[in-house]
Amino acid sequence: MEQYLPLILSAVSGLVMGPLASKLTGGSSIGGIIGGLLGGVGTYYGLEAANVHLFGVPAQGPTALKNILNYVMEGGVGGGVVGVIVGMLVKHKA
Repeated sequence: MEQYLPLILSAVSGLVMGPLASKLTGGSSIGGIIGGLLGGVGTYYGLEAANVHLFGVPAQGPTALKNILNYVMEGGVGGGVVGVIVGMLVKHKA
C-alpha cells in the first residue's frame, strides 16, 4: 500500500483543487472534477519522471512528511490548472 500513497495523495488533492478552481473561474464542476483528477495524477507522473521535487532532495520513503507535502502540492497545482481548463471546455451554455 505504501507504494500507492504518492499517487493517492496527488489524485485526492487534484480532486479537491480542480472543481474549486474551476468554479472560481466560472467553469463547470464536472469538468473541474475530471480535470482535477487527470491533472493531479499527470503532474505526479510527469514530475517523478523528470525527477523534480518541490522541497529539494526527497526524504527517505514516501511516508516522510516532506514527501507527503510534496505529493499534495503537486497534485493540487496540477489539478487546479487542468481543472480550470477542462472546466471551461465543458462549461454549460445558458
